[in-house]
Amino acid sequence: MTCEIRATGSSRSLLAVFVCVVAGLPLGGIGQAPAGASVRGNDVTLHIENLGSPFLEMRGSGLLALYRRLARGKCRDGEWIYARNIWDMHVYDGRVYLGAGNSSNFPPAVNAGPVPIVCYDPVKENFLKEGTVDDEQIDVYYTHGGRLYIPGHDPTRSWKLGNFYLRRNNGRWKEYRNIPGAIHTYAMAWHEGKVFGGLGIHDSAAVSISADEGHTWTIVRTGGCRVHGFLAVAGGLYAVEMVPTIKKVERWRESLRANFLCVSEFESPDRFIPRRDITAKTLFPTFDSRSSRWMKVIRAQALGDKTLYIGAYCHNDHQSLPFGLFLASSLERGNPRVRPIVLPDGSRPWDWVPYDGQVYVLVEAEAAEGARVKVLRSHAEDLHAWEEVLHFDAPTFARSFEILDGDFYFGLGCKVDDPPNWKQEELHPATGDILRVKAEFVK
Repeated sequence: MTCEIRATGSSRSLLAVFVCVVAGLPLGGIGQAPAGASVRGNDVTLHIENLGSPFLEMRGSGLLALYRRLARGKCRDGEWIYARNIWDMHVYDGRVYLGAGNSSNFPPAVNAGPVPIVCYDPVKENFLKEGTVDDEQIDVYYTHGGRLYIPGHDPTRSWKLGNFYLRRNNGRWKEYRNIPGAIHTYAMAWHEGKVFGGLGIHDSAAVSISADEGHTWTIVRTGGCRVHGFLAVAGGLYAVEMVPTIKKVERWRESLRANFLCVSEFESPDRFIPRRDITAKTLFPTFDSRSSRWMKVIRAQALGDKTLYIGAYCHNDHQSLPFGLFLASSLERGNPRVRPIVLPDGSRPWDWVPYDGQVYVLVEAEAAEGARVKVLRSHAEDLHAWEEVLHFDAPTFARSFEILDGDFYFGLGCKVDDPPNWKQEELHPATGDILRVKAEFVK
């Protein structure tokens, strides 16, 4: 059953903004323009609507979360701000679906599930709760065949089985708890009439394959560590695991370097073939990190027979810190073609959305205080020439965004530099706020 969640954020209608401006009153919060700022045609700071913060009541539960609270002491109320991070926004059936929670085994807000399935309905002008996932985080939504899916990021129950969730035509969600050994189901993909899941299991990375729409699964081990995503490129499907940086590989013993792989290619009917020729330099060209952090592919989505994706550092267990945008047009042996997408000013891309033949990219820019949120746009067939669509100043950065009927929606987030030694000031109270810019104010 669907229930409404009251928008409890500091909502401000456009009428209220107009009244404040005319009266010469301070606007405060997100709607406030910085002192002395010049008025620009694409600055929409004064037109931001704060729709509310639907995950204010997020708390951890489950045996693992209980154990960690007892072992490490009672969690402070302030740390649950981290679980309000909006990991994903996804448009489906005229609504914007939101991902939140925290599957990390490290604080803040350790193992913060179960997580409510929440969406914003612009017709009802409110947040709706459609159900709950028995997982610690909703990290990503997928639409396939007109149906909406959620992979089970980290089950709150036994790890003998992993989960995925399907929204039925009546609006109710069905949980499928049937993926053997899936501690984590990070990603889903559809190829040649089959469903695939990118897994982290006890002793290996793996892919689950189903020929009957997820009712039964075959588990194929790929040998590395955690399949975080899939790339569908030029008719092929590739499972991408955690990718080691150059410095990390150099530190390994020769035997470990020889056995490690980060990409496997699907071969019908149920095999994944190691592709040792595909390395970090293949997936992230021109990126030459000397750090010891792992990397991964996130936000991967097809553009015709190519795939556009964000390269990110693995951060705080299962979370991500993006560093670049990349387009793969071929991963064939001997002739892989992946190019970096150069964004203006070297901006950090947090999310991207295809819309009406264009590619829109959400980036974080420098600001005197808080964060400056920008959206850039390029034609899907180009991705060389970029123009700024809008920008606004906010108290913290936007981690995700979506476009529905020309309106732009943003989910605010926060990040911690060192999770075991996190600081309360890193968790901005605006985390989890959902903002909107109406189409009439977009360039």
